[in-house]
Amino acid sequence: MGLFSGCTSQSKYGDQGKAELLKENPLEPCPDSPNCVRESREVGVASDGAIKAAKKAIGVMDGKITSGEEDEIIESEFKAFVFTDDFEMAVTPLESDSTHSVIHIRSSSRVGKSDLGVNPKRVTTFWEILSEHLD
Repeated sequence: MGLFSGCTSQSKYGDQGKAELLKENPLEPCPDSPNCVRESREVGVASDGAIKAAKKAIGVMDGKITSGEEDEIIESEFKAFVFTDDFEMAVTPLESDSTHSVIHIRSSSRVGKSDLGVNPKRVTTFWEILSEHLD
């Protein structure tokens, strides 16, 4: 099992584990709107490595970390056309396996109801880039 083996929407604990990860997501739930995405995924590294890789991924994507450098929740911003979108991330250790952790993210538009698919694409890109930086 590679480092990124758990960084999918599937948990190594199956569909029920996936549901549990999302239920434990400490970030605010998304409103009933297509311009917000909230996900949790297990990664095959401890929390400190996951945080480091996630910050790199945000930087590669030209996101700007705005707060939380030392806190449990890291907040960042992305520019989408003329709009600013919020991207939050939290990392929690996997209680049953200290060599794994869970990355929780939430990407949302500040205004409007539709984002033309920008937030779902950002989330997909984040997971792809993150996989390149996990070690």
